[in-house]
Amino acid sequence: MASRRSTGGTRPALDYPALLSIPVIEDKRILQITGKVISQKQQNEAEAQKLLSSIDDYLLSELGIQLPEPPENTLKNRMFTRTLSDIVNKRIDPFFHQDKFINNLTAISYGKYPVKQLRESISGNLIKGSLPKQDEKDGECSVVQINSINADGTITVDDLLTAKNIFGKQQKLTVGDVLVVITGATIGKIAFWNYEGDYFLGGDIVRFQTNSLSDNAFVYHFLRCSLMQIEIKRNITGATNGHLAPEDISHLPIPVPPLDTQRKIAEHITGIRQQAQQLKDKTKELLKKASEEIEEILLNL
Repeated sequence: MASRRSTGGTRPALDYPALLSIPVIEDKRILQITGKVISQKQQNEAEAQKLLSSIDDYLLSELGIQLPEPPENTLKNRMFTRTLSDIVNKRIDPFFHQDKFINNLTAISYGKYPVKQLRESISGNLIKGSLPKQDEKDGECSVVQINSINADGTITVDDLLTAKNIFGKQQKLTVGDVLVVITGATIGKIAFWNYEGDYFLGGDIVRFQTNSLSDNAFVYHFLRCSLMQIEIKRNITGATNGHLAPEDISHLPIPVPPLDTQRKIAEHITGIRQQAQQLKDKTKELLKKASEEIEEILLNL
């Protein structure tokens, strides 16, 4: 209908009179279906967001960690001093030593459970992935890259890059791996690997498994909480292209409750995420069904 009203040979175009002359189908059934599905979509999204937003409160409450009060944005609160002993063997730039970061670490340290550096909870070392060169692509290995990792910590494996086998044994992903993005626009993104099969770790990501002190899923959930995301951002270096060194990750503070407590917390949070995902899946089904119903109406007009 629109193409019949367009003008021009090589670059067809619609002027405003032609655009306004296109007939619009008005059918109460379509409006009812559209209105209903939009309302349900908004409700599902709000419920899913409410569930996800509750995770931080639950996690920090279980760990006895209280969020520090945000300072007022005044000139006085933007000024601070540090003694020489505060910065020995640490970065000396002002950004790293801001009060908000110190308060953040203090909050974590004053929880119910002892706090250790992440390296004490890791089995072995942090393993860095490999970025295949152009002539190493298109092979038998499926490669998880930064863009495979979603903002919610899930991983999309439907359309992975493939590469020749340039990977070391430790770069093969194992169920339970915690993944951390160490470079790029989404630096600090955390994911949990939960697939069987031959998949390998791509560039600018590190992976690790926990030892007997900690549960993989618990550490994954804690690294995703607001306090830890602030701490991760604190450790980023580089102006134009931010970077996290594996050493910076290994020094991150992690509470260490008894293993049973860690697993209980992890299972509860996983349950919340599953409920939120079910609402998202339900929304997709509603949209698909509405689209089919509207198509059926249009075909029978």
